[in-house]
Amino acid sequence: WAARNNLTIVNKMNIGKNAYVIKSGAGLDSLNLANSLQEAGEVESATPNWSRAITLR
Repeated sequence: WAARNNLTIVNKMNIGKNAYVIKSGAGLDSLNLANSLQEAGEVESATPNWSRAITLR
């Protein structure tokens, strides 16, 4: 599925049978990709991952 849609799987998540992190651009690009995946109807859910790691000083 990913190769057919020119997507790169970054990581398989351990929360279900078919849960993946897909490589995307930052910011609005990731939102647009999530929206297009959801609208295509080939996925159950698609959301951008806008979390970022922080370090304490």
